[in-house]
Amino acid sequence: MKPRTKYLLLGVTVCLVYAITFAPASLVKQALETNTKISVSELAGSLWAGQASLHVAGQQAGEYSTFNLGQISWHFAPLSVFSLQLVYDIQLQADTHTFKGRLSQSMHHSQVSGEAVTQTELLNQLLLPYDIHVAGNLTIKAFDLQIKTASLSESNLPEITQLQGQIHWPGGPIEYRLSGQTATIDLPALQALLSLEDEMPNLRIYQQSEISATSDPRIPLILGSLDKNGWVSLGITKKFTHMIERPWSGSEPDHAVVLEVQEKLL
Repeated sequence: MKPRTKYLLLGVTVCLVYAITFAPASLVKQALETNTKISVSELAGSLWAGQASLHVAGQQAGEYSTFNLGQISWHFAPLSVFSLQLVYDIQLQADTHTFKGRLSQSMHHSQVSGEAVTQTELLNQLLLPYDIHVAGNLTIKAFDLQIKTASLSESNLPEITQLQGQIHWPGGPIEYRLSGQTATIDLPALQALLSLEDEMPNLRIYQQSEISATSDPRIPLILGSLDKNGWVSLGITKKFTHMIERPWSGSEPDHAVVLEVQEKLL
């Protein structure tokens, strides 16, 4: 090989290494914003380690707005290249919630897994339009979400191929307003199970003591789902109406949904 060719190849190699090592964080912005409901700002660092503010567009009580989810930071896991994936350790930090986990990106799927804690303040902000006030934090464990990469550019909800997780609430007083009257009820510890059913994210809330029960069948208190157009459906079962001391008088079984509401979320 001629000396001139050697130096040319060496120069190209150095440029490539430099470009990869110092790839700007703006590439993360381009990747995240393939879905129009997600945006980032205040980027710092590089593609391999950095931070930014994360925002998501959605609706609450019929009002469309953009929510600041907090500061997200990422660190590349270099050994992941041997599994033909890009894997990042990520952390989302805000005054009212935290998330710590991993983001994996392959040719066909994007996957997020980890654990989170949501403070009482955030819960009550979300529940304020519905005249509900709760005490106690939410803890999310064993969360695992997988999305088809090609669907991230769609304006509707991306195609979810896997979902699981557990949400724990320690129990306590709940204050709510119904028919112009304010009431307070003490509820036991509750646990929600996340799953994917009929290609839609589903949530089932149980009394936590029933989760480990082996004799009697578990009866959900609340059932929830999210469709591809961003509509959330919540169903209240007859059993839950008895728990909050507003018993449903019909002859339906305890597991029957006796009240259902829908709202546009995304």
